[in-house]
Amino acid sequence: MKPNLENRLHRIAESIFSAMRRGELDIPDYGLYSGRTGIVVFCLCYLKTYPDPEKEAVLEKYLDAFMDSITATDIAPLSYCSGVSGIFDALRYFNEEGLYEVDFSDVEDNYRPLLQEYAVTAILRGNYDFLHGGLGIVKYFRNDAAFADRILNALERTAHEDGDKYKWLSQIGMEKKIGYNISLSHGMASIVAVLCLMDNPEIDREKRTRLITNACNYILSQQIDPEKYGSCFPSTSLENDPEEPIHRSRLGWCYGDLGIATSLWQAGHALRKRQWTDKALEVLLHATQRRNLSENAILDAGLCHGSASVAMMYYYMYGQTRNEKFLEARRYWMDVTLKMATHENEAAGYEVWHTVEVPEYDKYNFLSGIAGIGMMMLTYLADNPDEVSWMNFFLLNTVMAEKAC
Repeated sequence: MKPNLENRLHRIAESIFSAMRRGELDIPDYGLYSGRTGIVVFCLCYLKTYPDPEKEAVLEKYLDAFMDSITATDIAPLSYCSGVSGIFDALRYFNEEGLYEVDFSDVEDNYRPLLQEYAVTAILRGNYDFLHGGLGIVKYFRNDAAFADRILNALERTAHEDGDKYKWLSQIGMEKKIGYNISLSHGMASIVAVLCLMDNPEIDREKRTRLITNACNYILSQQIDPEKYGSCFPSTSLENDPEEPIHRSRLGWCYGDLGIATSLWQAGHALRKRQWTDKALEVLLHATQRRNLSENAILDAGLCHGSASVAMMYYYMYGQTRNEKFLEARRYWMDVTLKMATHENEAAGYEVWHTVEVPEYDKYNFLSGIAGIGMMMLTYLADNPDEVSWMNFFLLNTVMAEKAC
């Protein structure tokens, strides 16, 4: 598979760099997931592995314009998916990984008050959404103790308490109905994952522990019978439509068992809760048996909800556990990803599935387009599960354990 995978990776790179040369990626969206920033992440990583003077010249010109824009103009929105907080997280990644040296401290200082106030206000108004609301900003400023404590207060203030459980209302789906969401992309699993990243000793550790514990208690209360329904958790919450039949949740990063289980895995390590890590492994290992694409809503190859996202989750878990079943599962889903490149009129052969109309350049982006697919191919070919720091963009983090339970 690897020779074919490498050939497809080069086709992805050629497609992106060709679009850059033609000016097709001079787009108004600078986002990490949705626009220019994620594309740059892939290009820098690709050229680190496969140096090419011609492509490097194309990227240098693109980067000059990119950096001029984000340092000289106001960028909207502020969110992680399409806005400032995601861009800043990528710039920090460039510096830490030695990919591209950039001093953006002045710009960060200018944005800091606005970003932090927006995050607190958004959460207090019920918009904690990781991609589009307050949590993505919290992830970026997680080591700012004063800000982190404000967020802990806001989360506890807005939580609905049910015994030993905390749950948060949010907007769900394109219809934006109000309900409880347990997913990683937009729901409570992301609250858990971001709280696990808050390891500054100066924050209110007792409140952080309480929030993680009670959020996990609620998520675990939503378990369903996988033998009966095909998945271990529903897509959102059983409370939202109690009269409706229970449906299998999809297989992917955004919704369903994989994202929920990885957040439980992180929480179990953060708070030394063996029962949570055991449950996470149980759910994830069950999911390795789910191979039917249509039954599991695998409709494309992207990192949001496609086959590459499933490969990413198993790559991450293999790095965490060295369990051979995760190794085999990541191999299977990368093979599926390779075989999905059958649309010769699309970018590098990949068609992106959407429920609504999107800009033409969306096919290149990091979340659902070929930049993200290419990043997963690069990682697979490198075959070093200890070097997956870019997966932190997707809340796939290695979390240090607390000193005491």
